Amino acid sequence: MRTSCVILATLFLTSTASARVNPRLKDVHKIYVDQLRNVGTEHGKTVVMAWGSSDEVREALVAALASSARFAAVKEEAKADAEIEGTAGYIKSEKDGKKFTTGFARLELIDIKSKEVLWTFQYERTPGTGGKAADRVANQFIEALLMDAQVADNP
Repeated sequence: MRTSCVILATLFLTSTASARVNPRLKDVHKIYVDQLRNVGTEHGKTVVMAWGSSDEVREALVAALASSARFAAVKEEAKADAEIEGTAGYIKSEKDGKKFTTGFARLELIDIKSKEVLWTFQYERTPGTGGKAADRVANQFIEALLMDAQVADNP
């Protein structure tokens, strides 16, 4: 009985993940990372981020793609299967004498030819994690993309 429940739960989770992953993701290997906007929203207000923060996230995304073994970052949009567009950066703040850097990202993976949105990503803050905000955003992005690409590759 217990084994049956585990098998059914595994099948359900696998079919649910497969249902939400665009199967066209399996055809994406070369990705162009477009210039990202560094304007975001926080608590319903538009917030302009520090200049250059989106560039740091873009560079971190390119590095994460290049080290993924599944994807390649390309420098020319025409050579890509898909491109990443969206908003990313970080907000620096201070509270009670402590400095905080909070990353944010709302990104889309868009098919170069059809302009169809193939995949979307929104960064989820993880309290207590160290390192640079741009790296945290890129790491979470590549982990989620690789997981969904694996589902698309092995339906």
